[in-house]
Amino acid sequence: KRQALASVECFNIQQKRWHKNMASMKTPRFDFAAVVLKGGEILVIGGDGGSSKKLSSCELYSPERNTWTTLSLTLQKRRVQHEATLVDRTSPCAMVLVVGGYGE
Repeated sequence: KRQALASVECFNIQQKRWHKNMASMKTPRFDFAAVVLKGGEILVIGGDGGSSKKLSSCELYSPERNTWTTLSLTLQKRRVQHEATLVDRTSPCAMVLVVGGYGE
């Protein structure tokens, strides 16, 4: 049985070491999609919360504050093993496209 984790690890390429004291996600999850947004924040989308509990929730990570925020908007369908990509990176109103996977 796979266990969903909320913990986060960050490798510093220049220092060649793992950072400690990274904030954990609000919801443990695996098989999710993640995309780096234009401002450097990271959007984590859906996934499996454990025991085949598919998630529609999304969280936003702020590297500057080392904090996670659960977004009030959720996916229309619960998804796992999907992909996400940032569309039109040059536009001030860029979009994240979430595709595929499987869900409920």
